[in-house]
Amino acid sequence: VFINSSYKGEIELTYLIAFVFIVTIIIAIFLYKRKNATTFFLLSIPLLMILGLGAWLLFEGSYHFVKDTDLSTEVVGNIELEKSLKEYIKDKLDSQFTKVENVKYPNWVNINDVYIGADKNNKIIFVSTISSLDETGKHIKVSDSKNDVIKKYGESYYEGRDMGIGKFIADVDRDSKRHIRFWLEKGKVRAIELSVL
Repeated sequence: VFINSSYKGEIELTYLIAFVFIVTIIIAIFLYKRKNATTFFLLSIPLLMILGLGAWLLFEGSYHFVKDTDLSTEVVGNIELEKSLKEYIKDKLDSQFTKVENVKYPNWVNINDVYIGADKNNKIIFVSTISSLDETGKHIKVSDSKNDVIKKYGESYYEGRDMGIGKFIADVDRDSKRHIRFWLEKGKVRAIELSVL
């Protein structure tokens, strides 16, 4: 649903890392017959860099390493998780709903830039909005800054990225099994997702 357009800096970093790996391996090949210890050391540099980068990405992009944020009463607009999708639609008879096919959610509807996913029992388990009219329970809406999100939700967040979608910051509440994600573009919220873990 959301596409991010600015990955220039990430592409340059990827080329730099690839260049360092290739140069290190070429130097190690030339030194192979002369100094085995030096060759081993040079060949271990790319491996150690890959392991370090993998560990860092796992730590930074996982909610398992952050403290809980209370999301037990969190909403997007007036939509609450674990409520009946049928009841929500019944209360909004004046609105136009579009039912859409979705692999992850058996019941998926769109209403005015708000996407709602429900399980097979019609219990809402996912809400996403790109509308600046809808705000969260802590009064964050699309177009607010990343700093506004951190002020309202606290420092216990994690950051990540999804290929083709972009960067996000997110909070988790393991007790109420809820997760909120704020998709960012140029330091501003461009989409909000609230879901069940």
